[in-house]
Amino acid sequence: MNTTNDISSVQYDTIFNDSTRLFWFLFVSIFTFPSLACFLFDFYHFIKYRKILIYNNINHHVLLCLLINDTLQMIICQPFTLIYFYFGYVKYFSSATFCLLWIYMEYTLVTQSLIFTMYTSVERYMLLFYKQFMLKHKVLTHYIPLLICCIYLPCILLYLIFFFPCEQNFNYTEFECGIPCYVDVQPFGILNEVIHILVPASIIVIFNALILIRIIAIKKRTASSSSSNNLWKQNRRMILQLAAIALSISLAWIPYVIIIMVEILANPAFGSRVFFDFINATYIPSLCTPFFVVIGFPQEIREKMFTCVRT
Repeated sequence: MNTTNDISSVQYDTIFNDSTRLFWFLFVSIFTFPSLACFLFDFYHFIKYRKILIYNNINHHVLLCLLINDTLQMIICQPFTLIYFYFGYVKYFSSATFCLLWIYMEYTLVTQSLIFTMYTSVERYMLLFYKQFMLKHKVLTHYIPLLICCIYLPCILLYLIFFFPCEQNFNYTEFECGIPCYVDVQPFGILNEVIHILVPASIIVIFNALILIRIIAIKKRTASSSSSNNLWKQNRRMILQLAAIALSISLAWIPYVIIIMVEILANPAFGSRVFFDFINATYIPSLCTPFFVVIGFPQEIREKMFTCVRT
């Protein structure tokens, strides 16, 4: 039995009513404009204060990568997604080339956000508890892993979507024209879900839980001293920023991961009626990213943001 094929058929052949598509069209449209405005605000200040934010703080590097990635996703992919939400089919762009490009950009940019957040969670843990080691070996512990995170997924998906030896069939009434054919070929379909979605989502949850547990443990162990308070004060915004990003990613992706794993291991029809909503929920972290990035900015920049909002 081809389990993955059964899953894809159930997920993408399900007819979603107009109200569901209208909800997501309105939701994404409404939040896109303030999000884009905040993207511009963030990029402007990254350039203006590049010495403080980029040259002197390695923890901002992955945030800048995440910001660029989510901006590209919003500019390149979101217009076509909104067209599909509004009309219910791929209007004006019904061609195999367009569908392949849409699938590639969607799969790459949306999943890349998950990869960058995974890296952020691990790096923030290291910067909190092993900062001197991180700074002493920046090339090995920071630049090389970040470079791998930037190039790995685009390269592997380029091969799987454009060059993998399988027959691709498109349906212009389905979201993203359907799914890429490699998903139906085992073990690549299941390995893709496990390696690119399940593992990063699990690492995000684990490392954020470890940060919380270690901070609580340090506070209990040093209750009579100020070391735990200093740890919190010095890294408060970095911890809050990571918590906000990780929480949005977790809320968006964990239900999707649960549905996929149950469908793979037990029931291919599980969650078919709500799959469309959960896969669209993965757009939410991208819309929130520019606001979360502001949390890590110096107070002077954050005050400018609050002034703009009040005005």
